Amino acid sequence: MVMTSSELNELNRKLPELKKPELNCALRNVIASHLEVLAILDGHEEAEKNMTRDYQTMKELSETLKRENERLSGLLQKCTEQLQMRNNDLFGRGTEKLSEIAQEEEIAEDPLAEEAEESPKAPVITSRSAFSDHKGHGIRKKGQREKDLSGLPVRNIYQINPDQLNEQYGTSWYIFSWKKYRTVECVPSRHYVQCVYVPVISHGTCCREIEYTPYEGKPLPGSIVSSSLLADILYSRFCLYVPYYRMEKDMA
Repeated sequence: MVMTSSELNELNRKLPELKKPELNCALRNVIASHLEVLAILDGHEEAEKNMTRDYQTMKELSETLKRENERLSGLLQKCTEQLQMRNNDLFGRGTEKLSEIAQEEEIAEDPLAEEAEESPKAPVITSRSAFSDHKGHGIRKKGQREKDLSGLPVRNIYQINPDQLNEQYGTSWYIFSWKKYRTVECVPSRHYVQCVYVPVISHGTCCREIEYTPYEGKPLPGSIVSSSLLADILYSRFCLYVPYYRMEKDMA
């Protein structure tokens, strides 16, 4: 049992009156009390060491968790950006719309050719599930090309090179008629139909032959797409992330 300060003062006051046996007993009590105090102090010191060690461990763990949290936050940000880009790639932004353009196969103007039968209207896709279930392609209706081009201004160009024709056919040629090639040209913020007329040449002396002069104004043979319109399509797709199904719907 640890002696209090009052008990030690009382013992110090009675020392002159104590006999040897009583003095020995008192000394033993003081020594025992001192040893007990030392044991308590040792226990406190060990406890302080343990607390310091635990604090250091918790601090290191906190720093590790902080770094891991920063790493996961950065990874989450990257995943969020990639997901947003993927959504834009599939569905586009709500304010984006592809220019009203037409890309259809150019067919030679044959008076005997019959118009295709009217096809059922392609389904309108309004949700992701509908987009996933949609397996078909945009279907063009009868007379759709003329309807698409009717609202655009027309620019006529007559393409002819007499020197080249003289070199190819001699001097006996004349213009039998004109063959028209149409493309949808794209000027920033403006679309118009450009009609290029190339001469159809009749040549020969005895048996005259009719030939088309070459036309090199199309990047895609058999299509009404021009270089400027193709650039606009690529810009809408790869810069504005207009989705494929919306482009297909606009071209249907």
